[in-house]
Amino acid sequence: MNRANLPEITWCARCVYPSSSAVTLTFDEHHVCSGCRVHDQKKEIDWDERLEWLLEEVEPYRKSTGYECVIGVSGGKDSYYQTHFVKEKLGLKPLLVTYNGNNYLDVGWRNMLRMKEVFNVDHLVISPSVDALIRLNRLCFRRMGDMNWQNHAGIATVPMKTAVQFNIPLVFWGEHGWTDLGGMHSMHDLVEYTARYRKDQFLRGYDWYDMVGDAEDPVAEHELEWCKYPDDDEIQRVGLRGIFIGNYDPWDANAHAELVMETYGWEPSPEPFERTYRRMSNLDDRYENGIHDYLKYVKFGYGRATDHASKDIRLGYLTRAEGIEKVRAHDHVKSSDLYHWLDYVGRDEAWFDRIADGFRDPRVWIQGDDGRWHKRNIWDNGRMKVGDIRPEDVMSGQRAAMQKDIDWLARHRDEFVPVACPACAADRTEVLYDKYGLTHRRCLACRTQYVSPRPDASLLERFYADSENYRYWATHVFPASKDARREMIFRPRAEIVADLAQRSGLENGVLVEVGAAYGLFCDEVRRNGLFSRIIGIEPTPDLAEICRDMGFEVIESSFEHASLPVAADVIASFEVIEHLFSPESFMTWCFESLAEGGHVLLTCPNIAGFETVTLGAVSDTVDHEHINLFTPDSLRLLAERVGFVDVEIVTPGRLDVEIVRDAVRQGTVSAEDVGPFVADIVASDASDASDSSDDRAIGDLFQNYLVAANRSSNMRLTARRPDGPGPAPGRQRGAAP
Repeated sequence: MNRANLPEITWCARCVYPSSSAVTLTFDEHHVCSGCRVHDQKKEIDWDERLEWLLEEVEPYRKSTGYECVIGVSGGKDSYYQTHFVKEKLGLKPLLVTYNGNNYLDVGWRNMLRMKEVFNVDHLVISPSVDALIRLNRLCFRRMGDMNWQNHAGIATVPMKTAVQFNIPLVFWGEHGWTDLGGMHSMHDLVEYTARYRKDQFLRGYDWYDMVGDAEDPVAEHELEWCKYPDDDEIQRVGLRGIFIGNYDPWDANAHAELVMETYGWEPSPEPFERTYRRMSNLDDRYENGIHDYLKYVKFGYGRATDHASKDIRLGYLTRAEGIEKVRAHDHVKSSDLYHWLDYVGRDEAWFDRIADGFRDPRVWIQGDDGRWHKRNIWDNGRMKVGDIRPEDVMSGQRAAMQKDIDWLARHRDEFVPVACPACAADRTEVLYDKYGLTHRRCLACRTQYVSPRPDASLLERFYADSENYRYWATHVFPASKDARREMIFRPRAEIVADLAQRSGLENGVLVEVGAAYGLFCDEVRRNGLFSRIIGIEPTPDLAEICRDMGFEVIESSFEHASLPVAADVIASFEVIEHLFSPESFMTWCFESLAEGGHVLLTCPNIAGFETVTLGAVSDTVDHEHINLFTPDSLRLLAERVGFVDVEIVTPGRLDVEIVRDAVRQGTVSAEDVGPFVADIVASDASDASDSSDDRAIGDLFQNYLVAANRSSNMRLTARRPDGPGPAPGRQRGAAP
């Protein structure tokens, strides 16, 4: 399937929600979704004040005897937390009410039944006829592609109906789902539960009377009494109100789960779910995380892992990159609980597939000539190919320019100086080989590969000022690959920095990029809107002018001569350190230029990665400019030597398999050189893989392994300058720039 023919879908730049979301989203000029923007409001709310507001609001409902409120509970983590909140923080006496849809997991049933004991409260459980529920399962699946509609209806109706029957005006709910997921309302609106919210959102626009009279699965009105919502007269008579606790409490399901496990012995699922990574959600319904959620994937192209990952990204438990991998692992899975459900309703898988496929949205899916369904995926945006960033039609000229630079270095070889290991400063080495007239050595202490003797700092400055190769890249290669680089390299990097800023409390701070070049990274960071000041350091005059034209503050200098006007909160540097005469001097400069608690983020090649190890001296990574080639361990050692802490190194590179495959196909190395195992892996072309993760080529799967195992040939370091006195020029955290 040609991806160009797939329906267009975009994703939030901060979380992982798609534009095809079942919950209505809007996107701002930075393509950040309304759910993320509304979540940002929570950071500015005084939650102690909100709790005081709620205490004042509920004061008139207190009474000496009887129930003071109703809580609809399923027995899940949120139910436990809601009951905890109402009893312990509000001091109210609740009546718990449960709708039983006959789908409980064993652990969920235990949790639900224990609530009356651990909270010392009364608890009503409403259980419709199982025969009626089976017919409703089939009917609702056929009619709207949702075999759980009747359960949503029961959860949305029974608590309010019970409150009217017992003349209890106050009903508590957890978070407002559509606001929590999609930003339907502002956190300042303090919306309450309404009949319209129940029907339009919970019930998808249907109601009980739409289920009566079906010929294939007949359901009678008397079987749906539990689903009849109170009328306006009843609501007004009782003064019925539904209050969302999430308007008055900083809702965090992960924290809630920890609290109720420790305090009340609540149990998460003992087994992992197939369609999400969380074990703490939806234990009241065996299909909610399973085949019910698979139907959302069929309709809208995403599932529960996207929901959970987006929440956890916003709360700081996951980075966006980690969230994407959760989506990739789970969203597509056709879970095995399908067969339990088919036995329950007396149907087969062919019947299920035929009906389910009828709900596929043509704005998401397209069917290929082979009958298989295809769509865009969030990771497609990062599925980079060598040709995307190094277009073949311009690279032949680049090789000629590169040779001129190699010749320049050869003419100045007598000016080279010997150096110790750039990572650990040891001088015990072994000579590996000469390439382009440069001697590559390996440090016997830390395994760093480096060039010695090498051009000193002043000679390197002259070299890059006159570089034909740089000039060719600037005038040919970069313009031809600018859009691809923005989409596949700079935008993901900006997302990583945004994640780092949010998780470290560095929003509204100062970001500095060393080697700003064409300003694309700074531009993407500006779109995220998380930094109040962005500074680019760029020694090349033409490139510095481009950055200025884009509206950025620019220091036209090498880092050695750059004096920042203010301490930085984040310093970013991409593919720079491998070019420098003294990486230690650079890392020391970064340390001294950061504010206390500030972070450095840099990327560079990994000489211990799959591509570099497999190809060795013929790898393009080993070129005339890369005079420092670190391993993950040696780069960590360097960062820690200059004082950084919390050093984290990952290898997110996606091109190892493709580069090795191309080297074999072009005859740069033979299949015998790389061995039969590697030859088999790289023979698989990931670009031919299906959109279904089950059918991805082995090369794609192996590349994922390399990333997970820190064996990819490109690595990224993040590290923190510790708090405390030091030689930095700047300010304490939170001071205005």
